[in-house]
Order: sequence, then structure tokens, then C-alpha cells
Amino acid sequence: FELHAKLADTFGAESIGYRRMTCVNCGVGQGGTKKWLDRAGSGSIMGTEETTAQVHPRKLTERFAAEAQKAGCQVVIDTVSGVQHGDDGSVKG
Repeated sequence: FELHAKLADTFGAESIGYRRMTCVNCGVGQGGTKKWLDRAGSGSIMGTEETTAQVHPRKLTERFAAEAQKAGCQVVIDTVSGVQHGDDGSVKG
């Protein structure tokens, strides 16, 4: 939470899709579904704008790549065609 707030201050909130929000846990009864955010249903606040925020994963990743390039790094975007595993199941290579 604190790191994302710092990144929003550094890069600009809009550029990484950062926003503080209230997060609500909504319950669904057995044997049926509830209308989205039906206020008659069970629920509880999980976090407020003081404790909960989100960033847009793609925007944040693209900003990291752009900042790395500004610092002289070469960013390679490619597709993984396979993964090699060791005898113990770990990834090799």
C-alpha cells in the first residue's frame, strides 16, 4: 500500500492507474445469488481509502519499462515458447 502510494507520487497517479478506494465484502446466500451490492445482504467494509488502493497492472508495468529505458536499460518484449524443469520440478535456464 505504502509503496504504491509512493510510486503514484513519483510517477503521477493517473499514469499508473492508482486510486484509493473503499473495499466491501459482500456475502452471497446459500442456494442463490444476490444482486450486485444488494444493500439488504450481508457485508462488511474490508478497507477504506486510508488503507486500500489499487494500481492498473499494465499501466504500472509499462511505466516501469519506460523508466528502465530512460535509465539506459534495454527492455525485451517476447513470448515464452516453453519451460524446462529440473528433476526436482524447479525451473531451469
